Amino acid sequence: MNEPNASLELARVVAEEVTPEIGHFMGAVMGSPGLELGELVTDQIRAWRFKRGIRYVQRAMKQLEDAGMNPKIVPMRTLAPLMDGGTLEDDDEMAGRWASLLANAASGEREVPPSFASVLRDLEPEQARIVDHVYQTMMQIAPELRRQNLGMARMGIVAELELSNKNLEYHLDNLIRLRLIRRPSGVIDDELEMVTLTEFGRAFVRACRPPSQPDPPVRFTDAAQVARQASKNRQRLNQINASSAPSDS
Repeated sequence: MNEPNASLELARVVAEEVTPEIGHFMGAVMGSPGLELGELVTDQIRAWRFKRGIRYVQRAMKQLEDAGMNPKIVPMRTLAPLMDGGTLEDDDEMAGRWASLLANAASGEREVPPSFASVLRDLEPEQARIVDHVYQTMMQIAPELRRQNLGMARMGIVAELELSNKNLEYHLDNLIRLRLIRRPSGVIDDELEMVTLTEFGRAFVRACRPPSQPDPPVRFTDAAQVARQASKNRQRLNQINASSAPSDS
């Protein structure tokens, strides 16, 4: 698309897509209540990215509305990378996480430091699902037990997310690099190798969830319960592995 046509298309998108509500939301988070969203647009912004940004803001607005919250001012050093990353995302599931980061930043209820945008930008969709799954599992364990070097067995991640060991290792390397997960200390066999979330990882996953979404309820309040559940999971996974193994006949 040449520059004149791009500018015409951008003008059409601004006229058709920017509602007063969207302009009010952006004005609120930027600390300029009377700001018109069209004032933020320059000729260098392509129409396709602007349209994607509209959808992004709408999703964040809906999440805040569902939570019964009003947008507050977001520091520009946080808002700028959120707007930049969110308008580039083309995976719908990941776009939802970007919308949650913006909604949580605008709510003022959950901490959303500028670093969260760069972490989400560096995540692949499969890696985001892995860290979500570990979070969902670990948060069902009482906090005092989570601090006792407990973790989730990698074989459970492989089975429940239908990953290969090779692919999981690749994804875990990046999650460790980003300091979202860690391997608890202690010598264990490869099959039972554990992973758990860092404190940074827990805060990140929570910020990537809608403001109205609660943490899963605690199900395990003592180590014996955790051990029994782990034993059941291992038996179930062994049965799955046995049923999927090729027969000798």
